[in-house]
Amino acid sequence: MKLHIKVICLFCIAFVLQACYNKMGKRPNEVMPPEQFTQLIVDIRLAEAQQKVLRQKGFYDRDLIDSSYQKIYRLHKVSEEDVVRSYQFYIDNPEWMEKLSADAIDALNKMEE
Repeated sequence: MKLHIKVICLFCIAFVLQACYNKMGKRPNEVMPPEQFTQLIVDIRLAEAQQKVLRQKGFYDRDLIDSSYQKIYRLHKVSEEDVVRSYQFYIDNPEWMEKLSADAIDALNKMEE
């Protein structure tokens, strides 16, 4: 599980460094709620970590990776467009992204316990 935490930490740092310093604004209705987006990010990072482990064992299949994303989208009842739109909003609003990142790390820490 420690690999998962490292992956999430790197992901969070990248978001914070990449983001502009806007004030936390109101979330538009077409953007996924923070709790749902946080869980989606956790699921994506876990799937990516699993793919990394499989790749280290010599197994790599791009279709499997793509199907993992599609399965996660179905699980959360969202489309790829919903995810992209929400991702862009949260990236453009670093205060939101910082909170989401912290929540994702907390969720992964709870899983590890």
